[in-house]
Formats: sequence, C-alpha cells, structure tokens
Amino acid sequence: MKLQMLKFGCAASLAAIVLVLLIPAIGLWAFSYWRTDDVMFHQSQRFSRFKSSGGGVWLENRSPPLDPNPHIDWQRFDVARYPFARGENASIFERCGFLFSAQGSNFTLVVPYWFVVVGLTGLLFLCVVVICKLPTRGEDP
Repeated sequence: MKLQMLKFGCAASLAAIVLVLLIPAIGLWAFSYWRTDDVMFHQSQRFSRFKSSGGGVWLENRSPPLDPNPHIDWQRFDVARYPFARGENASIFERCGFLFSAQGSNFTLVVPYWFVVVGLTGLLFLCVVVICKLPTRGEDP
C-alpha cells in the first residue's frame, strides 16, 4: 500500500510540474510569432543564451572568452523569424525545424515549440495514465 501511495505521489508531482511547464510553453509559443526575445547570460566561465522567435526556441551554452563582469542582456525585437536559416542543402531534420551542434562542452539546440508542447503533453498523459491505473484502497493490487 505504501508503494502505491509513493507511485501516486510521484506521478501526481510529476504531472503538476509538467503542467507548470506546459502552460508557459504554450504562451511563449504564441508570443514568439509576434516578437523575438533574446536573453544572454554572460558568466565568468560560460555564456548561455535563450532565444524565442518565429515558433522556435534556441538554447546555447558555450565557453567564450572570459568575461570578468557577469551580466544578463535581454533584447526584444518586433520581428519574429525562426531562430536559424535553412538552406537548400539542409537535411530533413533541419527542414522540420531542428538543429543540434555539440563540440566538447559547448552545445546549441534549436527545436520548434510544437515539439516541446507535444513532448510535455505526452508526459502529462503518461502521468495521468499511471495515476488512473493505480488500484484504489479497496482493490487488490
């Protein structure tokens, strides 16, 4: 019985976390078609970037030349273009809106918001299925 309660608690907690992430993701997705938000975190050892534009999200983390003055830059533009340009020779992966690049500890990841929303919705559905399949107190496991 305690194991069932633990499973229920974990599934319910994960569902709540996913829901808290899903609602802003849908809002950012809609907002990204009107404006571009570019947030850059300049740290002493790393440079991180979050860019939301044109229905996609860009995440970047790399080690640039050291910046002795850590700070955050936030730029907003009224133009909303997808975070990267696709060329004629682009792979099907890039034509669908995905980009991944990694070299050592540096990486860049671009995904369309629909992918984030579908993934979070699937995870939320899985949590609900787990919660519904757990036996109630009067049932045998």
